[in-house]
Amino acid sequence: MYPSELGSRYLAAESLLNIQAAYAGRGQSIALAALAGSRAFVEWNHYPAADIRDKETGAIAYYHAHSASERIKGEHGHFHLFVPSGGTRGRRSGYSHLAGISITARGEALRLFTTNRWVTGEDWLPASRLVRMVDSFGLATTGRLAPVARWLTAMTCIYSDSIGTLLEQRDAIMKAHARRHGMETALEDRSIHIITEVPVNVLERLLQIDAEFSARWADIKGEGDSPCEDFACC
Repeated sequence: MYPSELGSRYLAAESLLNIQAAYAGRGQSIALAALAGSRAFVEWNHYPAADIRDKETGAIAYYHAHSASERIKGEHGHFHLFVPSGGTRGRRSGYSHLAGISITARGEALRLFTTNRWVTGEDWLPASRLVRMVDSFGLATTGRLAPVARWLTAMTCIYSDSIGTLLEQRDAIMKAHARRHGMETALEDRSIHIITEVPVNVLERLLQIDAEFSARWADIKGEGDSPCEDFACC
């Protein structure tokens, strides 16, 4: 891992902790904040209704929940994250699904996952293209959802390797289905919903990043260099 990447993840971890602490201090959570002030949480509805859209990066996100029988244990709902698919030729929606993040009612992340094309109506892009967009993913907005957007950006940063792996595994699985039925059929196959997933423990991940950062900082101090020469984002 390049030092600047580690520095970026350390700052993302710090941002994530600050956001969650701020919500906890007000007796709230990411899950509650994602509802954007709605008093009711209606299954399948998008929150916010018009989604979170970053006009500069083109990134999009929304929060929702499936019926209770379709949720994993402890899940309150999940976020879907999208990036611009680029161009218009052969494109239907203008966006591609990067990852999903399931969370509890307390705002604790449970898992990361990828979905089949029909699930979100996305433009299907190969993992080789999407992986390059993970590290540069950025979602910003104004108003009450600004901290939620920063939290999603931070989660994508600290789990960029995991998301990249999920996308690569997604492609391998879909190629296997395509060999039997053709890719178009596979991408619209309603029996293929969640393609890849991995459980996450944010506290363990934050401790891991802190340990890696501290070890690298100790090396830098031993070399007598300024830490900001290596950690470009400091």
